[in-house]
Amino acid sequence: MTAWGEITGTLSNQTDLNTALAGKASTSNPSFTGDVAVSDSIILSGVTNLNRSDIFGNDGLKVGDSADDSSGHVAARRIFAGNQPGDNPQGASYADGVRITTRWDPVDPNALAKWQGLYNYNVLVPSVSTGAPIDLAGVNSQVTVFRSDNTAINFFQIYGGFFVGVHDTKGTVTGALKGVEGRANLDRGTATTVRGAMGAAVLRNIYPPTNTVVATTAYGVYGILRVENPSGTATTGAAVFAQAQENVGTITNCFGVQIANVALNGSGTNKIGLKIDAQTVATPANWTTVANIHSAGNVPNIFDGVIRSTRAQGSPPFEVASNTLVTNLNANMIEGQNLAALDARYAAMPKARQITANRYYPPAGQSPSLSSLAVAANTLYAMPLNTALEMNAVVIEVTAPIAASSARLGIYSCNAKGQPAQLIEEAATVSTASAGIKEAALVAARPIRQPVWLVVLCSHAVTLRTSTVSLDMPAQIFGATNLTTAPSAAGVSVAQAFGALPANFPAGATIQGTGYSVWARGT
Repeated sequence: MTAWGEITGTLSNQTDLNTALAGKASTSNPSFTGDVAVSDSIILSGVTNLNRSDIFGNDGLKVGDSADDSSGHVAARRIFAGNQPGDNPQGASYADGVRITTRWDPVDPNALAKWQGLYNYNVLVPSVSTGAPIDLAGVNSQVTVFRSDNTAINFFQIYGGFFVGVHDTKGTVTGALKGVEGRANLDRGTATTVRGAMGAAVLRNIYPPTNTVVATTAYGVYGILRVENPSGTATTGAAVFAQAQENVGTITNCFGVQIANVALNGSGTNKIGLKIDAQTVATPANWTTVANIHSAGNVPNIFDGVIRSTRAQGSPPFEVASNTLVTNLNANMIEGQNLAALDARYAAMPKARQITANRYYPPAGQSPSLSSLAVAANTLYAMPLNTALEMNAVVIEVTAPIAASSARLGIYSCNAKGQPAQLIEEAATVSTASAGIKEAALVAARPIRQPVWLVVLCSHAVTLRTSTVSLDMPAQIFGATNLTTAPSAAGVSVAQAFGALPANFPAGATIQGTGYSVWARGT
């Protein structure tokens, strides 16, 4: 073993040793000149004024590239944190302005409150007030392509910002998997406009200004929903989903989706505030309903303005499946004819009647009688009314009631053959549990200008008043089998379960010989 002895004399006189020690840096706040080579990774803490880009570390920090640093500026190529999982985890040859790859393996996820690949937190603490507006961006991503000539370069896609949320394990995401989330927090002060997320597509011709900018399709915001796994399912799916939630504060005007006025100063053919393309279903059998505008259940679509159709002649401007009466619908024109003109041309002129209010008017060929007869339960009886009048109720008389029984009364129109066709109005349901005249009031007084059918449908086989039927009237309405015998006919009947009157009179009705007194009450 070599033993070191003492160095005697003055240290400054030991020229070689003094020079070697003078070249060593102090362990406290050292300073360097010239190039410093580091063979292993280093830890930088509290670094300021870092203006060189030639710092290399395979697993720690790498900023810049010597080949890209001829300008003397910091040209950041990649930043790695943690263990680098490979040249590129996406398995492709990419040139990244900045790429941040984070991976800690193994790691306990429960020990992390939040795991973020990139966390950018900008805090502005001004020392003076400013009257002019300033822009403060947490993340501002921009991609620019410059060329000195006008040679076309075909890029498939250019992303100003591209964010993808991926979950590729068998675990369950109990919260939400978000590709992009926009959120604006207004903690203090006031803001004229607060936008959680904003998308804008701007077409400009500034390089140079004389160039023409052409985009086949341009979208301010574009959303796509895809289920690419054949076995994947989504209970609810929407390409674009907007929901307004009012929590504790007050929102004067709350909109799930608002489309502001479309302001077009340039030339254009169609100016449309909201456009919903027709839906294309490849396999219609897999769908129950396909709707462009859909409201669940009986929730109505409410429009506060004018609904206008510009569809050309020859095609219906709208189509409906229901034939239920639409209250307050003012349809003045029917097949090109004004309603008043139709009344004047086709309506029967009223005779001198209704001099006294609330009189009863019988169906065709009937007159008052003391007779009565039981009806068949669950049978719809219809009697023709040919009298022109204004009526406000349909009337029957119960002579033999049944406990807990009731009857439904209404009015049906005539088809081209004079047969009962469509329900005009169902009057109020009346109880037949007691004897007497039962008046089923209409919603409002209704003028009768054409023949109609008055109907009754009973829940039980109660006994009703019947009328005397003249011998000539049935033949005029129902016809006769010969020229010598009057037909036994007063109305028609058909089987119908007790309940709301059907919208269309059931098929299969037969002539009813008994004239049940289903009368109209005039105003």
